[in-house]
Amino acid sequence: MTEQRRLAAIVSADVAGYSRLMGRDETGTLAALKSLRQEVVDPAIAAHGGRIVKTTGDGLLLEFPSVVNAVRCAVEMHREREITDGVALARRAVAFGMDDPIALVTGGAALATLAGELDSAIAYVDRAIVLNPNLALAWSVSGWGRAYLSDHANAIVRLERAIRLSPFDLLAHHFYTGMGWAHLFAGRYDEAASWARKAALEKPDWAPTARVEAIACALSGRIVKAREALARMRALDPNLKLSNAGGKNWRRAEDRALYIEGLRRAGLPE
Repeated sequence: MTEQRRLAAIVSADVAGYSRLMGRDETGTLAALKSLRQEVVDPAIAAHGGRIVKTTGDGLLLEFPSVVNAVRCAVEMHREREITDGVALARRAVAFGMDDPIALVTGGAALATLAGELDSAIAYVDRAIVLNPNLALAWSVSGWGRAYLSDHANAIVRLERAIRLSPFDLLAHHFYTGMGWAHLFAGRYDEAASWARKAALEKPDWAPTARVEAIACALSGRIVKAREALARMRALDPNLKLSNAGGKNWRRAEDRALYIEGLRRAGLPE
């Protein structure tokens, strides 16, 4: 009989602090572990061609067809878990901070970004504005929310308010980039690119700023400038492609299509 051999990558994983968690709340820990397996771990293993060889309480012994698959699976599981934890913390922030404008703004922004709960996020941020009409960050996040909803004129008004309230804010790049997105989807590509360049002076290594400039320049036919901005994007994220470039937060289908088309014209590969 011919002996058959094959290469495989073996991964051993367990839950950090499992004994402590079980000692504190056995029922809750088991329920959380079951949920984690169903929602994050098992789908990630299957997506990367792996299989579970053995389970030992909180531990898993996994087999993958290659080291690359194993590493990618591990990275995805950690990222998904971080998102889950982030959403949970955001929900706690808004639940316990209904009279705290900062908690409402930061929690609302996290819910929009991590969970896609845009309408709830806008409601929390608008409440923060009522509580503190002089909070520039609240006006900026509110403006971004309106831009996502394609209410571009309202977005610009709100972002202008943020800039007037705090013209030298440490988060000015957030204000300016929001203005860039609003002008971009309103069809004013030159203004969008101008705001993006202004934002880049404040924070040159922020990816959303480079995206605005790349898309705006590409759509207005300035391909050289678009590719320069695209190079900055890919320096921050070498694995960036059209297939993982995001854009799902834009509520209107036309905006999502414009977003992808701009990146395609800038030269981002499929």
